Amino acid sequence: MLKYFYAMLVTRYKESLELDHKIFDLYEEGLGIVYIDRINKYNSEAIATVLSDRKAGSQMMVNKFITMGHKKIAYVGNIESERFMGYKKAFQENNFKLQDDFIYNTGWNDGYRVGTIAAKKIIKAEKRPTGVVCFNDQVAVGLVQCLQKNDIKVPAEISVSGFDNIEISEYFSPALTTVDIPKRTLARKAVELFVEMIKNKNTADQKRQFIYPVELKYRDSIRKIKQ
Repeated sequence: MLKYFYAMLVTRYKESLELDHKIFDLYEEGLGIVYIDRINKYNSEAIATVLSDRKAGSQMMVNKFITMGHKKIAYVGNIESERFMGYKKAFQENNFKLQDDFIYNTGWNDGYRVGTIAAKKIIKAEKRPTGVVCFNDQVAVGLVQCLQKNDIKVPAEISVSGFDNIEISEYFSPALTTVDIPKRTLARKAVELFVEMIKNKNTADQKRQFIYPVELKYRDSIRKIKQ
């Protein structure tokens, strides 16, 4: 056991089961740990976690596409994520069939380059989606830029959405429709738990999970299409 009580905040980094395992080992040694907007994939139930409702956010986004007339809706991102679970749930609830050709699994890689790679695949595909739900805003920006460079208009030909509502999403052209995460609320709660652990010198609060709602930000990157 550790001689003194220590605590650690874990924020979003590149997903790694190996790293999560090492962090869990520290937890078992008595280290106080709080995860912010991600879970420990080695043992998600043991450690205190403050989350945004990513599954609901993705589901909300797909439903937005559907209400705007889209039926060919692609997904670019990790298929093991809660965001993909939300994508699937929206399809199920609307009696839409998942199409493997429209699912671009990127693993835990994300960023502009991932969006560019996915866009190139979409451009070469025999059948193209009318809408693309991206894992995050960076993926969406990379995808849109590549489509535009290849003379495919967004949203006139393909609508695109992001996730996270990072600063560039509002000022990008076209402004990205995205999902806003309550970052300040998450940070405030995580610090509150963190301070409690240090003050009480125990990890009793770790076996709790807090999930906060997200908000859809409708902007210029998706459009209504004819049925």
